[in-house]
Amino acid sequence: MPRINRRRRRRLDSLTSVQELALIIGQPDGFETPEARREAWFTHRDRLMALMGPGVRPQAFWEYEGHKRHRGEKSVDALRRLGLLTENEERIISL
Repeated sequence: MPRINRRRRRRLDSLTSVQELALIIGQPDGFETPEARREAWFTHRDRLMALMGPGVRPQAFWEYEGHKRHRGEKSVDALRRLGLLTENEERIISL
């Protein structure tokens, strides 16, 4: 019978404040490996995205989801160019 690595599972279930901040602002701090950081992003993506204001995405979004911003381009402008702004975001931003 395979063993469950409970220690690893516990690490994925929650993030430390350092890890959360690292995913939001784009620093590698707090993760044992780049793979662990990537896995943490996809595990906690929805919650971290909900923390952002309209037209803003965490840095990990840009790193791991295949979307590219032009140098110096604001997040909202990149999202609009890529067609990734939601209708709700467009409405709020245009107010």
